[in-house]
Amino acid sequence: MIWERLRVRLRRFLPHSVAVLILTAPLPVSVQVAPKLHVTLADPLVWLLGLAALWAVGWGTAWRFFRPFLLFGGLFTGWTLLSGLNSDAPFRSAAEGVQAAEYFLVAAPLFAWALSETASRRTLTVAVLLAVLGTLGWGLWHYALRELPPFEVRGPFPNRTVFGGYMAMGLAAVAAFAFEPFPFWWRGVAVLLFLIGLCSLLSGGALLALAVATGVLAFAKGRGTYVVWAFLMLVWGLGIAPLLPRPNLELARESVAVFDGEGDPVRRYAEWQAAVEMAADHPVLGVGAGMYQRRIGEYYGVLPIEGGRPAEPDSQNLYLVMAGSIGLPGLLAFLGLLGAALAAGLTSGRSGEGGWTRALRLGGVGIVAAFMVAGVWSPMLVRGVGLLLAFGLAAAMEGGGTFPCARKGKEPL
Repeated sequence: MIWERLRVRLRRFLPHSVAVLILTAPLPVSVQVAPKLHVTLADPLVWLLGLAALWAVGWGTAWRFFRPFLLFGGLFTGWTLLSGLNSDAPFRSAAEGVQAAEYFLVAAPLFAWALSETASRRTLTVAVLLAVLGTLGWGLWHYALRELPPFEVRGPFPNRTVFGGYMAMGLAAVAAFAFEPFPFWWRGVAVLLFLIGLCSLLSGGALLALAVATGVLAFAKGRGTYVVWAFLMLVWGLGIAPLLPRPNLELARESVAVFDGEGDPVRRYAEWQAAVEMAADHPVLGVGAGMYQRRIGEYYGVLPIEGGRPAEPDSQNLYLVMAGSIGLPGLLAFLGLLGAALAAGLTSGRSGEGGWTRALRLGGVGIVAAFMVAGVWSPMLVRGVGLLLAFGLAAAMEGGGTFPCARKGKEPL
């Protein structure tokens, strides 16, 4: 009897406590457990809350939330672990596999369960908003420090590329709430936050990711919404960006340019070609998860990398890194996971019961879409960003009939 009462109370408490994962994910606090392998505050929390939720709801209920991620998430995790057979450091590859399981087989189902509880949906939504606001404030503080070079405008993340990717995902979720028929002041706050957030982005990949993700959401809502979105983007690009204290658009262009100001090639794209060679040489299992940086130098060959400026850190192509590290089957499994979320979210996000529910589902689509575009210019599965992606996957897939949503008899959000 005591244990049963404890399970009931835990079940009521846990969905709200899951919001802690979202709030702690961006924090730059970690412990190095091996070379280039760090454990953050959120990592043990994911496993702890996942086990607690499994005990509280029972395997029968938990299976319904775990099952939609099992095919692609399980294949991606399994192939990441299997790639260790080709790895020079099997322990490092195994750690990458454990992290993949943490994001897509524990955190994503955990978020999906918490979002299915009507009472905790707004708590999780507010947690995402607070995390985005806190990260944006940190980034704007760096932006205002004129002595900081553009690459150091990074908020709690290592550099502008990762910061920009996180902000693109978060701001795409915020934009979803501006597209719904909420009170005028609510939508105005969302639009204002979106425009201010744009001012903090000095990464071309992040700007493009945010533009594409919000454009997809606006198009999904209808022609009128798309026209308003296009107008806002023009207002920011032609009226606001030129007035900012930093040349945002020029810095963003330079961050993804193929050639520098002297006409020399940027090494980022030479590395991309080397990554293609790596994937072609090891198409099935790759060179081992986590082994990309150690092995990429072997594949430059006669590529023209002399001269020009070096590539910025975290400027690799996520998909080429995956193809070279874990092989093409692992990459396809990962793309399948993202594609399934987009399909479910776009299908259900246009027909949700209430504004909050629709905004949440389309916000998940925005998070996933922004991640997919930003990943072209940065390996985005890093501290803080991976858990936001897991939330986006859960939010998008929660509405496609994949999960048992709000129980009957409860009002939709």
